[in-house]
Amino acid sequence: MPHQLETERLILRPFTPDDIPAAYPLVELYYKLGRAYWGQGYAFEAAVALRYFAFEDMRLHRIVTIADAANGRSLALMRRLGMTLEPAPPSWAGEMMGTVVNPKMRD
Repeated sequence: MPHQLETERLILRPFTPDDIPAAYPLVELYYKLGRAYWGQGYAFEAAVALRYFAFEDMRLHRIVTIADAANGRSLALMRRLGMTLEPAPPSWAGEMMGTVVNPKMRD
């Protein structure tokens, strides 16, 4: 299991090659920050580093993330990361999905 940092205020768990499905190389970016850490750029910095790792080192095709449609901060972060936002499937009522494709693997 990869190293996982989890406190009352912050959770960060990087992905490993074992997390990647062979048939469709993508990962979900998941983050959760305690309120004291909001608006300080931590989520953005971590996500940029993970995006680089996913695309450059792991050569993954895409990264996805899910957020509550009412969570403006998460949606803004997704946009800053260059993600395309779209409603998640109807069974995930009220959720938005962000996707960014590795620019080196676009058709």
